[in-house]
Amino acid sequence: MRPTGYVLYSLPILLAHNASYDLLALDRFGYLDLVEAWGRMVDTRLLAHLLDPRAKSDGSVGHKLENLAKHYLGDPTADRYEVDLFAHFRANGWAKNTGEGYRKVDLYEPIYHRYGAADVVNTAWLFDILAPLVRAGGYTELSTFEHNIARVCSEQQRRGMRVDTEYATILGAWLDKRDETAAREAATLGVDNVNSTIQVSTALQALGQELHVKTDKGALQVNKDVLEGIVNFGEAAPAALAQAVMDAKNASKFRKAYVTNVINSLGVDGRCHASINSLQARTARMSVSGPPLHQIPSRDWRIRRLFVPSDGYVIGASDYKQIELRVLGALAGETAILDAVRDGIDLHQLTADRVGIPRYVAKETNFLICYGGGAKRLSMTTGQSIAQSKDNITGFKRSYPAVTRYSKRLINQSHMGKLAVETATGRKLPLDRSRIYAATNYTVQSTARDIFAQGVLDLDAAGLGEYLLLPMHDESIYEVPKEDATELCNEITKVMSMRVLGVDIDADGAIYGASWGHGYGAPEDLSQGLEYAK
Repeated sequence: MRPTGYVLYSLPILLAHNASYDLLALDRFGYLDLVEAWGRMVDTRLLAHLLDPRAKSDGSVGHKLENLAKHYLGDPTADRYEVDLFAHFRANGWAKNTGEGYRKVDLYEPIYHRYGAADVVNTAWLFDILAPLVRAGGYTELSTFEHNIARVCSEQQRRGMRVDTEYATILGAWLDKRDETAAREAATLGVDNVNSTIQVSTALQALGQELHVKTDKGALQVNKDVLEGIVNFGEAAPAALAQAVMDAKNASKFRKAYVTNVINSLGVDGRCHASINSLQARTARMSVSGPPLHQIPSRDWRIRRLFVPSDGYVIGASDYKQIELRVLGALAGETAILDAVRDGIDLHQLTADRVGIPRYVAKETNFLICYGGGAKRLSMTTGQSIAQSKDNITGFKRSYPAVTRYSKRLINQSHMGKLAVETATGRKLPLDRSRIYAATNYTVQSTARDIFAQGVLDLDAAGLGEYLLLPMHDESIYEVPKEDATELCNEITKVMSMRVLGVDIDADGAIYGASWGHGYGAPEDLSQGLEYAK
């Protein structure tokens, strides 16, 4: 018996823009097999990203099909059918951003047909232009790499993550209550309006917290970075206020972003199928949306507790150890970092010892060097003064002279030639003229991303892809059979580990158990962690 989509199976090549979206839908309804189709697929969005990874907000054309058609096809009206469709939605009172219009539009509506047909035509014409440019630019191998990682991420999206819906109800109610109680807690500590910068900064200072960073208008800065720095490193009283302010601001936002979005994303299988964009940022880092799982607060178990394993399985995770610093050391040829990796020395403690600062400050300084920012940002995350933060950055540069020379070399090369850097994988990353200093950050982040992506592909090649659930920055979340959990965790961690540019990129693995949140301190008895459940 022929499969439903026999004509699609007979084609030697498939074209799509943002192929994962289409293939997952076709696979779900039996028109194609996801894995087989990826073997014949060319995704024009991936091609466009290789040629120019910048988003539209960065001054580029971006990666939306209509914008690319305007740019490459020279058709200023390439979005006319989309404009007509959205006008049709508005005329009927349907929202486009929530998907309401697409759910309610008549499938035989001519406007809808023209819109769909235009996408097909634009994609075909775009392929004819982009494919030769990709070959001429030397991106053929990188294109194959990106199509492979997109396939594996599509498989993870299809697999999804099981959700504890009973707990979701508990968490939603707790967040509703937390919204109220956190505001009351903040009020008892001197803040009646958690959105008032003046009130929050004044109350924090009254509790003995020093604040060093100011906004552009001259007010003391108390944004998310500052508040998190106080919670993580401040004294008990100001930390309690900072936590209450963050909780009051975040409770309703988290309820919508996570609890509501998770429930709305559930398939008929009871699993959350978050959208995984395998090639997103300028540096190629991945993203996850609907719900935005990449943005879950660090160390938070309450939201992660939503996700549980299939029956007979347990949740586990393996992630790379200080991958950005190792990459930086390898790219720069910094012997102090390379020797420390070889000898098993903690790199954050290494910086702490060499610069003469506490480990938590050294950790934030290391991240700052890898991800970008200056003394102002470091002051926010550590609570130290801007002057102290400047000294910490200077101390880092003196302690790692090869890193300093490497950064200067990248900046000088960018000034002398095209405003771009090229990574070890051949990825070309454009630089903004006003931010050429980001050359090192882009190179490190992009190289680390490609190492992680290669690790995911190695897992798939080793027959371990069936266990993968979610790529999380430099961490793979998976579920494995309970009886083989330790053995499989060790194998996944071993396969992910590799040697790159002369440095060992090691991974750590752990079995979390009954939920993703159990790896972050979730109690077996929820009444111990959620006030609502008491």
